[in-house]
Amino acid sequence: MKVTAAVVGSKDGPFQLEEVEIGEPRADELLVKITAAGMCHTDLSVRSQATPFPLPGVLGHEGAGVVDRVGAQVSDFRVGNKVVLSFDSCGGCPPCQAGQVVYCQQWIPLNLLGGSRLDGSATLTARER
Repeated sequence: MKVTAAVVGSKDGPFQLEEVEIGEPRADELLVKITAAGMCHTDLSVRSQATPFPLPGVLGHEGAGVVDRVGAQVSDFRVGNKVVLSFDSCGGCPPCQAGQVVYCQQWIPLNLLGGSRLDGSATLTARER
């Protein structure tokens, strides 16, 4: 499906609204319609490339929205739930299991390696030009 995202294309470049493709959620994923997004120092440090992240990219890990679709294996959320968003964590490593997701052992690959899943598949793709 086509969605609009704020894309930063180059170091110190502007955030520009562009159309990107997002697939259907996998069995263990949600699709959230974003109603509010935050801009934090991490986003700005990525844009300046002080924090390495491949560009072009869609940044942002702070937001709020409404669950639009729910994967078949997801049991804690329903379509229509209001949610807040933060960084991703794996849920399975010892820190995650202890409730300390900020120390997730998969934090860097999940959050700073270009927005791909741990299996390397893309979560978003640029629209064809």
